[in-house]
Order: sequence, then C-alpha cells, then structure tokens
Amino acid sequence: MKMHRYVKQLLEDLETAAANPPASPCIELLHDFEIDPWIGELALAPFKPISEWIGIETEVFPPKRLLTARQMTKLFNAMVKVLESLNIELLLPDNFPQKQKYNSLVSEWETPVQYLPRSGFDLVLCQGIRETCPHRKYCTCPNENDLFMDQDRPRERSSDEEDIECPF
Repeated sequence: MKMHRYVKQLLEDLETAAANPPASPCIELLHDFEIDPWIGELALAPFKPISEWIGIETEVFPPKRLLTARQMTKLFNAMVKVLESLNIELLLPDNFPQKQKYNSLVSEWETPVQYLPRSGFDLVLCQGIRETCPHRKYCTCPNENDLFMDQDRPRERSSDEEDIECPF
C-alpha cells in the first residue's frame, strides 16, 4: 500500500512537471537570429540532465522490482509526457518490450539533453552499434562489422561509366 501512495504522488509530480515546462533557456538571445531562431536556440541552449530541466531527480523513481507492471507503464507514460512537454522525442526500437521501457528511461534521466522548444530534441536510447548497445537483443542498428563491409567490397561499375586512364 505504501508504494501505491508513493507512485500516485510521483505521477502527480510528473503531471505537474509536464504541465509547466521551463521557460526557453535562451529566449532573450534569439532576437539575434531573426531569420532562423531555431538555429540560435540550437546553438545557445545548454545541455542539462532531464532531472535538472524539470526538478525531479532520478533517485525518486522506484526500482522495477518494487512496481507492478501497471505502475511501471503508468510511470513510463507520465515520463514520456514530461519529455513531450520539453519537445523531446523518445526514440525506442519498435520491438522494445514494455517491461524494459521504464528502466531504460530512468537510466537516461541524467543524460544531458537540450531543451529546444522551437525545434525539439531526439532522445535516442540506442547507442548506434549493436555490440555496445544496452538493448542489444532489441537493437535495430547494424553490427559494427556491417558498417565497414561496404568499404571492403570493390565498387561495381555501372555500364555507362567510361574507362579513364590513370596517368601513373
């Protein structure tokens, strides 16, 4: 019963944070970028952990073992709403299991991100290479070896390419 009240309060805190995103961190400086203000925003907005942008520390999120599946889903969805209020899009592999989404997002809560109200920010939970990805089983990125395979193969010539003699 204790965890139920705690999760309920945490959901309320996340809802409040989502409803009250911070002011743009560089609004007063954007007048110098009249043509494309989003460029100024991108250049001037600092990187800070999500916890700093919204004032909810990582430590307040209970470990997965203390939560029911329903509580984890509710917390994850509330966290995503907070990200959406910051114009941050969470990018996860399509086949990523619901049970792991909560832990993955909690583990990224201290990752520095830019708050870009005009242009947005992508929070990618995958590291880009399957061998080092913490979500290896669900990672849709190529294997590290696949990244270099094309460089090792000789390029096929098209029929309309002419032979050019090399001077040496």
